Amino acid sequence: MEPIRVLHVVSSLSKGSGVVNMIMNLYKNIDRSRMQFDFMYFFEKEYSFEKEIIDFGGNVHHFPVSRPKELIMTMSSMSDFFSKHKEYKILHVHVPSLAWFVMTIAKFNKIQNRIIHSHGTMYGEGTLKTIRNFIFFKITLLGANRYWACSKAAAKFAFGAKKVIRGNVNIVNNSIDMKKFRYSHKIRDDIRNRLGLSGEIVVGHVGGFVPVKNHKFLIDVFNELKKTHEKCVLLLIGEGPLVASVVEYAKMKKVSESVFFLGARSDVNDLMQAMDILVLPSFKEGFPVVSVEAQAAGLNCLLSDTITEEVRLTNLVHYLSLSQGPEEWSNKIVEIVKGNKRDEITYESKLELFDNEKASTKLEQYYLDLL
Repeated sequence: MEPIRVLHVVSSLSKGSGVVNMIMNLYKNIDRSRMQFDFMYFFEKEYSFEKEIIDFGGNVHHFPVSRPKELIMTMSSMSDFFSKHKEYKILHVHVPSLAWFVMTIAKFNKIQNRIIHSHGTMYGEGTLKTIRNFIFFKITLLGANRYWACSKAAAKFAFGAKKVIRGNVNIVNNSIDMKKFRYSHKIRDDIRNRLGLSGEIVVGHVGGFVPVKNHKFLIDVFNELKKTHEKCVLLLIGEGPLVASVVEYAKMKKVSESVFFLGARSDVNDLMQAMDILVLPSFKEGFPVVSVEAQAAGLNCLLSDTITEEVRLTNLVHYLSLSQGPEEWSNKIVEIVKGNKRDEITYESKLELFDNEKASTKLEQYYLDLL
């Protein structure tokens, strides 16, 4: 019997994408003899999951869209694609503001189940992008007949409170490999020695260098921390369009020698062992999976109060308003780190629900219930 094939639509297959990492975490743990994931994507990235997908038995379909004038040609090719690939009974769109035309074409070709998945609580950065993405999202919504989200906050934002209350939205946990992130004193010492961080307070951040992540505020916070605790460092993990400007800002604040720009990494689990606290001063987040990873690693988290309370799975999560300013954030970091008892952490039932094995079993059932 041939496995059920689910077609996931993403912007790229980048290993730096939180959404793609979430899908791959689930893909690694599903019963691939019964269910297979295929991927449709638009932008090529060097650091991608393409090899892993093919090794798992999945297929990848690239539809390049780099300029508006290419859109008609892409849509025509995609229409041919869907007319030939009748095996897809489930289309799962993770980038609704980008893939509006995919959903429209899939509906025209009578794809049975068309899932729109909300991964955030904002349409875009800036007024023009927000308006554009809002329009495209609504077009995608017209073609969808299934509604999924990474959190209740993301579900209410995208589909409205009434749909959530009525149970018309599936909440799909952003899962992780819990065992991979469990705290290890040995790994902590090894990483800190390798980076020369034996006595420092190590503040960490994991996320793309985009406006919503608020990196410059984090640099301001770190600048305040340096005034009272000279032996501290900031680890910034991720890549994105704002890297250069954040590097310059750190130089301007005269803290660049203590800020490590580590780029996209495959060893985030190990780097979290070396940290003393994860700080996320984001303007908005749907459900930052990095906060789940940190809690699995026994790492305290200081988050802006714009981030959903749903990520508070343990007592390791602390919230602060961005309006409190960098000095108050710095003081809070010191307070949290001083009270840290990492060797005494326990894994609570709420956190265990985000383990890959449990989440992938739940996802399989969601898909099977559609057929």
